[in-house]
Amino acid sequence: METTTPALRLTYSANGNALYLQLREADASETVELAENVYLDVTDDGAPIGIEFANAGDFLDFLTRQGGEFIIPAQASSAVAVG
Repeated sequence: METTTPALRLTYSANGNALYLQLREADASETVELAENVYLDVTDDGAPIGIEFANAGDFLDFLTRQGGEFIIPAQASSAVAVG
């Protein structure tokens, strides 16, 4: 059976009620707070690794506040603008 690298991995922690969307496997060098309880992990060169919703229930609220869509740029930093 062939092993493939996932394009996107969703992880839900029932104990912590957290949702994590992993874009790639890498070590995070910085975590940028996008909104209350919403965090973007990035590498040292600003490439996004994943986004965490510390409260999984905030996922739909966050998307609603963004007009139904949120695009993570190819390079991100603490200057990521969130509406």
